[in-house]
Amino acid sequence: MHCILHIGSEKTGTTAIQRAAWRNRALLTSHGLALSEAAGRLNNRKFAAYFQPPTTERLYDKGFYDDHKLVTEADRQAFFRGYEDELAREFDRIAQSGRSLLLSSEFFHSRLTTPEAIGAMKHLLDRHADSYRVIVYLREQSSLARSFYSTLIKGGRTTDFAEFLPTVRPGDPYFDPVVALRPWREVFGSEALEIRLFLRDRLKGGDILQDFFGIVAPDLDTAPLPRLPKDANTALGAAALAIGRRINEAFPRYDAQGNICPTRKALMAALMSSELAQLGGTAFPEAAAIHALFDETNRRFAAEYLGQDGNPFPPPPTPDSQPIDPADLAARLDSYTAAQMETLRSLPARCTGPVTSGPDPDRHTSVEPVAETASPPAASLPGGLVNRFARLVGWRQSTGKGHGQGHGQDTDPS
Repeated sequence: MHCILHIGSEKTGTTAIQRAAWRNRALLTSHGLALSEAAGRLNNRKFAAYFQPPTTERLYDKGFYDDHKLVTEADRQAFFRGYEDELAREFDRIAQSGRSLLLSSEFFHSRLTTPEAIGAMKHLLDRHADSYRVIVYLREQSSLARSFYSTLIKGGRTTDFAEFLPTVRPGDPYFDPVVALRPWREVFGSEALEIRLFLRDRLKGGDILQDFFGIVAPDLDTAPLPRLPKDANTALGAAALAIGRRINEAFPRYDAQGNICPTRKALMAALMSSELAQLGGTAFPEAAAIHALFDETNRRFAAEYLGQDGNPFPPPPTPDSQPIDPADLAARLDSYTAAQMETLRSLPARCTGPVTSGPDPDRHTSVEPVAETASPPAASLPGGLVNRFARLVGWRQSTGKGHGQGHGQDTDPS
C-alpha cells in the first residue's frame, strides 16, 4: 500500500484541504485514494496524538490531551486501548482495495518533532505500507507568527503580542524549516519529501486545493471542490485581538475541572463573524525584523531542500501607518457589545468552579478588572474605546448571573 502523509504545516490551508477531502470521499475513492476514520475524522489528529510524547508542551498547551482530559499516562493508555488493532483492521481493508492511504494533519508537523516519534509512526505504518510520500507546505515566518498568534487568541490564550514575539526564533521546529524537516528526512528519506511553499504565485492556479490535489490525484478536477468562505480561518485584525484577549481573561478556555466553556466559545465565534474581525489589519511593524532574523536559516533551507540560492520567501508587506479610526472603532464596539450582552443572557450558566493559581493561565485564571495593555500589532488602539468591552465582561461579575460574586471567585472555561 502506498501512503501519503500530508503533515501541514499549520496555517497553510490544511483545514480547506481536509474539508474538501472529506466532503468528496467518494470522488477520491474513484481516483484511488482512501481516507481514515480510525486516524480521526476530517483532521487525523488522533493518529498524530497517539505518537506524541506525553511530555510534549508544543504550542503552549497539550491540545488533544487537554481536550480529552488525558492528564496521566494511565488516562492515555485507557483512551488508546485497542487503537492499534482498530487501525490495523482499517489499513488492511484499504491495502486489500488497492487504494492509497491519505493521512492529513498539521499536527504531524507541530507535535511530532523528533526522529523517535516520527519513527514510531512509520514503524506502525510499515506493517501495511511499502512506499511513502510526505507532503508539507511551508509559510514565511512573520506571516506564520501573525496567523499563529491569532489562533492562540481564538483558542483562549491571553498572552500579549509583545510577549509572544520573542518565541518566534530560529531553532524552533514550528518556525524553522531546517529543524522541522530534518527528522522527517532522517526517517522517510529525501526522496519521499514533497516540499511546497505556501505562496500564491507558487501554488498551482494560486489555489491550495488545486495545488494539493494536483499532487495526490493529478486527474482530479478541483473546480467543483468546495472552498472555505473568504473570511474562514483568517487571522484576526488588531482590534479583534485586543477584544479577544479580554474575552479570554474573563472566560478562560477551561474551568478547574477541565471543562470547555461554551460562553467563551460563543463570544469568540460572534467576534470572528463581526465587523470588528479584520479592523486594524494584520500587518505589524516587527514583521521585517522577523523576516531578517530567519534569512540565514531560510537560505540554508533553500539550498539544502530546494536546490536553489537565496531566501525563497519574499519580504513581508509594510504595515499601514494609519491608526484605527476612533469613531469607527467606537461604533463597531458598541454594536458588538450590545449583541453579546444578549448572547451572555441566553447561554446556560455552566462555567463554574473554584479558581486557583497555576502554571497554565488558560486553565486557572482569576477574573481581574480589564486593564490597559500594550497595543496589538499595527494599531494604536484608543484604550478607553477598547475598554468599553469591559462593560460586557463586567456585566457577568456585577450581576453574578450563574456565577460567584466578586473578582476571582470563578472562571468561565472556554
